[in-house]
Amino acid sequence: MKMLKTILTTVVTIALLGATAFADPSPRAKGDLKVAKAVLVDTQEDVADKIQTTRLGSTSEYDEVNANLKMAADSIKAAGEKPENLKGLSADAVKEAVGDNASIALVFDSSMIDGGYKKNDKKISITYVWSAADGESVQTIHMGEDGTWSFEDTKVNGDSITVTSDGNSPFAFLVGKKDGGGKLGGEPSPQTGEYVTKAVLVGAAALMVVGLVCVTRAKKSSAN
Repeated sequence: MKMLKTILTTVVTIALLGATAFADPSPRAKGDLKVAKAVLVDTQEDVADKIQTTRLGSTSEYDEVNANLKMAADSIKAAGEKPENLKGLSADAVKEAVGDNASIALVFDSSMIDGGYKKNDKKISITYVWSAADGESVQTIHMGEDGTWSFEDTKVNGDSITVTSDGNSPFAFLVGKKDGGGKLGGEPSPQTGEYVTKAVLVGAAALMVVGLVCVTRAKKSSAN
């Protein structure tokens, strides 16, 4: 009976450790994309209250915004949702920007609204509040009126992403893994759901050895 309890305890403990190590990846934050700050680069005029941000999948009261988002959606669909296939981008450029496993994380339109939709050609610096997953690098791309995508000046600081660009065309955040991001203790963090840390493996192995020792001792006791 003691031997059975020992075996069951060891198996359950290792199973629990495995479940923790192979947990599903933490979901990406799904909160609304918010504008924390927006200024005209040449005059430093605060225009945050004039910037309206609309995510793909939402509908704006302005036809121009909806047309922008449809144009972006059609472009992304034609590219098979692969950033390297978007017009104006390339696999090498995307990899250099965000690293491996690049994907399109968020598509949105940021437009100047001042008594109505305003076509803007001035350079604006906009700071968004949005969180990428742990270990992900972020780069902003911008779609021009001719359907060509280009990289925009992007600075990431925690949950803040500052983008400097001009025009009212659609934007998108690309994410990827750069330089082994998201690692913990020399191995990728189990929070990503991809790998197991060395500590978990060592702990599981140690528990298994203890279990085997207990079983062997129990058998010897029964024999005597």
